[in-house]
Amino acid sequence: RDGALMAGRAFNLNVTLNKHHDITGVFAGDLLTSHRTGCAFVRETAMQAVARPFDVVVTTNSGYPLDLNVYQAIKGISAAARVCRDGGAIVAAAECWDGIPDHGEYRRLLEEGANPEAIVERVVDFTHEISVIAVRGLDGEFAHYGAVENVHRNHILDLTVSPARVSLTERTLATT
Repeated sequence: RDGALMAGRAFNLNVTLNKHHDITGVFAGDLLTSHRTGCAFVRETAMQAVARPFDVVVTTNSGYPLDLNVYQAIKGISAAARVCRDGGAIVAAAECWDGIPDHGEYRRLLEEGANPEAIVERVVDFTHEISVIAVRGLDGEFAHYGAVENVHRNHILDLTVSPARVSLTERTLATT
């Protein structure tokens, strides 16, 4: 999403699937608008609220062909992370017949990255670090306190600038 926005005008096409892999929704057009609309549809039709995070979450990436490798299986794991307590366990059931794919850069990134943060730092050419303090109430209401820019010197936070000196698009991405 961020890369598409940086490239300028972007057209988005997303679909949602049910457990039988039937298409249940098509969301197309402006990147941010169609993405928000698709997310709202999924929240209403495919997500179930939980009272509290679970100690153990068992997940899949919806089976064949969506579980062909570790790269694809991560999608089920990231969804499970939203309902797993900090320090809890996620068990992923995925065939992964393609293993860690040799095509592309995914295997190399996993092998060379000491942790997820190190992998992101290798992949993304950071120009700004933006922070947003946000809260969600028990009633589901969401509020944020705007995007601020963090300036580092020698890898140590030196200055925080508010509002962040970024484009309106970047500020919108950070707070939606």
